[in-house]
Amino acid sequence: MTLETEILQSISRITSEVPAFSWGVEQVNSLLRSRAGATVLVVETGAEGAGPALMQGEEVQAFLAGSEPQKLLYAVPLVDRGREIGRLVAGFGNPVLPTSETRRIAEFAGEQLGGLLGRTHLRAHGGALRTELKRLKGDLAHSKLLARAEGLLTSRHGLSASEARNWLAENARKSGRPLAEVAERLVTYHINAGRLTA
Repeated sequence: MTLETEILQSISRITSEVPAFSWGVEQVNSLLRSRAGATVLVVETGAEGAGPALMQGEEVQAFLAGSEPQKLLYAVPLVDRGREIGRLVAGFGNPVLPTSETRRIAEFAGEQLGGLLGRTHLRAHGGALRTELKRLKGDLAHSKLLARAEGLLTSRHGLSASEARNWLAENARKSGRPLAEVAERLVTYHINAGRLTA
């Protein structure tokens, strides 16, 4: 197994096992430093990360001013599901690998860390999405219950749809109960009354 292949496989393993983006960057940086004489200099997320100012940062300038006679610097995209979500700058000082391999390593690190960043964001926002889904399901159930109660009032008591909504709202107001509870009681009453007469 070549050193490049070993590094690529290690990056893949790290980004699939670590739970958080920042930890993944630290682990990949440690790997690159120890195996390839490289370092992740800057990671910028979001659209602002793609700007030319990224290469003017302190870390990049310090790397360029370093004593290594040969330096390779790559700014590669952080990619999640085919979409650029930031940039990574990797510097190789006195690289132990050919230029084509260092570039592939930098690009692969950007792809893998981008995927990890996407998964980290998804986990962070997943709870909010689940809460919103639960709320929407509740709203849908509430709407179905109200529609069923209105349907009973129109079909069995001859009210118009507008009169049925008004009747439910008026009874909710008078009883101090939520509209959904009044609708549920009405539906339950009609279900039970249907059982008694059947």
